[in-house]
Amino acid sequence: MLEAVIQGAGVVQLPKFVAAKAIARGDLQPILQAYATQVGLPIAVLYPQKRYLSAKVRVFVEFMRELVAALKRDDVVD
Repeated sequence: MLEAVIQGAGVVQLPKFVAAKAIARGDLQPILQAYATQVGLPIAVLYPQKRYLSAKVRVFVEFMRELVAALKRDDVVD
């Protein structure tokens, strides 16, 4: 994700330790800092909305749904 956003793919939320060097080099510009979230939040999966998703995307999305549900059950995520 870091390399993609450096190449102009859009906006990303990353931990400071991941983005620090790119920010120091001027490759990235911090924005929306007033809207920082708690560690680990939010969890989002973005994918093209198509009638027929590839099997890989479908499996990954289902995996993430199950992971988030399990984290919520374990009171890790509010």
